[in-house]
Amino acid sequence: MKLLPVVIALATFGAVTVAAQAKNEKWKMPDGKTFSAEASEVFGPFAIFGGPGQPGRKLPLTALAEADVFRFADGLAKKPEPVADWSTSKSVMAADLKGATKVEGDKLVPVDFKGIPEPLLYVVFYADSGVGDSWGFVGGAAWRYNDFKTRFPGKVEFVMVGVRHNRTEQKKMMVDMKVPFLSIDPWELSSTFALAKAAGEPPLALLMNRDGTILGVANEQTALDAIYKEIEALLGFHRLNDPRTWKDRLYYHKLVQPRKFATGSAPPMLVGDPFDADKLREHGVAAFTAVVTVNAAGEPQSAKLKPGAKVPEDLAPQLEQVLLRAAFVPAVKNGKFIDGEYEYVF
Repeated sequence: MKLLPVVIALATFGAVTVAAQAKNEKWKMPDGKTFSAEASEVFGPFAIFGGPGQPGRKLPLTALAEADVFRFADGLAKKPEPVADWSTSKSVMAADLKGATKVEGDKLVPVDFKGIPEPLLYVVFYADSGVGDSWGFVGGAAWRYNDFKTRFPGKVEFVMVGVRHNRTEQKKMMVDMKVPFLSIDPWELSSTFALAKAAGEPPLALLMNRDGTILGVANEQTALDAIYKEIEALLGFHRLNDPRTWKDRLYYHKLVQPRKFATGSAPPMLVGDPFDADKLREHGVAAFTAVVTVNAAGEPQSAKLKPGAKVPEDLAPQLEQVLLRAAFVPAVKNGKFIDGEYEYVF
């Protein structure tokens, strides 16, 4: 990936605060090899390493030694959690997209992020109107964007980042192709951090997380299709109802929770959901709340639906039984696991 040093240099001043918070550490792979990176995030059953504008890598959480789990969690303690209202997010990508615009009629207008859930993943297209392939790369992504918005609402965002051309040319590309996703022009790019640091020669697409870590790179369609497949895989693993992920989640969070709440307390933590929401709805289940008692070993002991459940009467006992298959990290108080109750809401 050929970087654009002029753009990155322009962004350096505004990035000083963010960069100062980054801390690369040495980590060990399962094969014994080491690499240097900062903790980026826990994404489902994976530990993501990288940093804003940096190439990333993912490891199963169970691949981390206990001491590394603690170091990783300490690194994440300085990073903001995803939020339900994107406008309040303190993440690297949220900061980089403050100046984003979108097509409205024949204009580019500022984006109002208020009330929108913060996405987990971003596909960033670096484009130049003078590079013919940029038009096809961006224009051809519209249907993928709409598909992801339908299948994974609130989880994925696409961004077209202009490089070299002027604002008039940025507007022309966005409006002429009716691009449905966000736009950052070269002037806004100069005030970003991760987006500027990762900028490369168009046409270029990057898959990035909220922290600006690069999870995929594409400069031609086959590689871009691979990025789309990676998004589907990552979001599949991110869901709590995939039992393949439960072992990794349990391993990590059972180590982290007692340390996180060395003083204070937390209820049981659901890391494995036995239900498929779509299938529940197919069987007439509209909504319910259940109280699950969980012992200090994380084992569900009982489950009881609360009054007012909107479920077929004959399914209520079955729902309670299925909840006993859920995977939990136990409640914790002052660093010790204890019995507790979890309120499951569907």
